Amino acid sequence: NSSAADLYRTTDGGLTWERSSLPFDGDTHFITPSHGWIVGSCCTGAPNQLYRTVDGGITWQKQEVAPNPADTGFDYHDYSLPDFLDDRTGALAITLREEFYEPSGVALYRTQDSGETWGLTATLPTPPGPYLPGPGGSPGISIPAQFLPPETWFVAMGETLYRSLDG
Repeated sequence: NSSAADLYRTTDGGLTWERSSLPFDGDTHFITPSHGWIVGSCCTGAPNQLYRTVDGGITWQKQEVAPNPADTGFDYHDYSLPDFLDDRTGALAITLREEFYEPSGVALYRTQDSGETWGLTATLPTPPGPYLPGPGGSPGISIPAQFLPPETWFVAMGETLYRSLDG
């Protein structure tokens, strides 16, 4: 849950390891030895935030992708880990939430520069009825999304499966 976590890295094939700290405990994913991501969610005690490293986890920078509905300092949205087709081209699904944490849709973003910048590609509406944003319907769990080369995207929300053949 909200326990501290450490990241260990090696530059000699695993003979020695160097400890780096993470901004919080969360899911991590590296697309290259230097470019990586960590995402937190409300239910783990970590903030609903996406952070990026470009130096192998030595330092981390918060990514401001989707604007929050209110300027309260609270992070409303649920970020998934970005999915990359190569070391530069990636996609990101974000569950958008209103100021009172009600889901309002899913925003899909694309990057062509290893996540330095993100552009909004599409916004999908929240399906009618109870909104279950992931396995078991737990709040804070991101929308299941799959991005396949070259331009095929799948997003599952409730009982609805969306497919795009043009990214």
